[in-house]
Amino acid sequence: MKVGDPAGMADARTRAKRLIFQWQAERRVEDLRAAVDVLRESVSTAADPDTRAASRADLGAALQIMYEIEGDSVEVAVGYLDEAIANTRDLIEDLPEGRQQRRQFANLANALRAKHDATTDAQSVLDGVAAARRSLGCDDPAAEMSERTSNLALLLRARFVRFGAFGDIKEAVDLLRQAVPAARPQIRHLIVSNLADTLAVRGYRFQRVADLTEAVHLSEQTLFEHQPYERGGLLTNAGLAALELYRVTNESRQVRRAVSMLAAAVDEYTPAVELSARLGNLSKARRLAFTASADLGDLDAAVDLAREALSKASQVQDRVQSAAGLARALWARWEVTTVIADAEESIEWRAKVASNGSAAPGDRLDSARVAGDCATRLGRHESAVAAYSLALDLATVLGLIGLDRRSAEFETARLSGLATDAAAASVASGDPEKALFEVDRGRATLWAGLRGLRSRLPGVGGLDGRADPRVGLVALAHPGKCDVGNGP
Repeated sequence: MKVGDPAGMADARTRAKRLIFQWQAERRVEDLRAAVDVLRESVSTAADPDTRAASRADLGAALQIMYEIEGDSVEVAVGYLDEAIANTRDLIEDLPEGRQQRRQFANLANALRAKHDATTDAQSVLDGVAAARRSLGCDDPAAEMSERTSNLALLLRARFVRFGAFGDIKEAVDLLRQAVPAARPQIRHLIVSNLADTLAVRGYRFQRVADLTEAVHLSEQTLFEHQPYERGGLLTNAGLAALELYRVTNESRQVRRAVSMLAAAVDEYTPAVELSARLGNLSKARRLAFTASADLGDLDAAVDLAREALSKASQVQDRVQSAAGLARALWARWEVTTVIADAEESIEWRAKVASNGSAAPGDRLDSARVAGDCATRLGRHESAVAAYSLALDLATVLGLIGLDRRSAEFETARLSGLATDAAAASVASGDPEKALFEVDRGRATLWAGLRGLRSRLPGVGGLDGRADPRVGLVALAHPGKCDVGNGP
């Protein structure tokens, strides 16, 4: 084939499509890899602009699929995403405003959401929301608008989890409700499942039983008609909805159903990038099931599953969540068995999450505070002082800037006792001067939030607030002392 030969390029695209169809039918990864290589060649050598644009579009889609199935290396998997993002941005620049460009903005938004999930990169979710909004057009078919509206909703939900603004989760629920009626029959159950999951997030965050009850009802409806490879994801959302309802209502029936569904969600179709998260979900369910069963076997299983989840974690967020989940499971078991090794290991994992500069700032803050609480209970006052000090550093840097009033009030209440706890630990360790310093620092943090100010402390890594002036705190948890039974 001659370089730039249109007929040859068309043949290359046809060959790539054939390979993708083969992968869809037989799920052989080598077919998809071969298709990616063919499309890369077509993009780099095509002289015809239309052929190059079409190859770029196909390549971006294929690369996103490669990310989902790549299990050998997180760097390789995210590399596929980065290539897809760069490729789609180049394609958008070459396209005139209109339907084709909006379609590529939708693809870009999807890739950016996946990158945020994989790396916790704040800029990715912010850029994703912007791209998703630009993908919407009044003259596009209703079914396409439904899918793009759903994608925007998921990005808004991710931004809520990251920054805590109530307006984001409210808009996400409203958009998903709008998306369901116009969705294509083949995917309507997936959008309903996403609506159920989003309602569950809002329901637990704001203790809304009505949201959680609706989430359980909707998620159950999705389990009847689906493709085999979709069942794990649908069961995950249904199981998590039931679990969140249990956490609010203490209905033991709900936690048993959650355990059953989350166990079934770990099946042969589970993508490599989702395995750790699904094991972590099951670990959480078994840990919470102990409160209903009083069976130590539930806690042992929770610890074992959390360790397995950590060993399978290939993404930053999965490593953080599985480490925090292991810490919770170990602490819950210690409270029953009083085996000190479990408590000590729990605090170690909390400290690792708190000091991980790649973790989401809110996750670091929660882990630092809980590490301080748990160290205090063990009488390890110096460790508690270090943990609380880091928590105050994180709270000072994050602040409450730009959050809506409802979210800011929640965060202010959540942080109100942090300085007091830090001061008490300092006194217990024999350092009353540091206690006074921590109280003053806590007061300054709250006043800075109320006055709309912001400070940045040197040496606190991983707090990238440049992306958006609204950076606040993750607020999915209601942490109490050591946060074992009711934490996220």
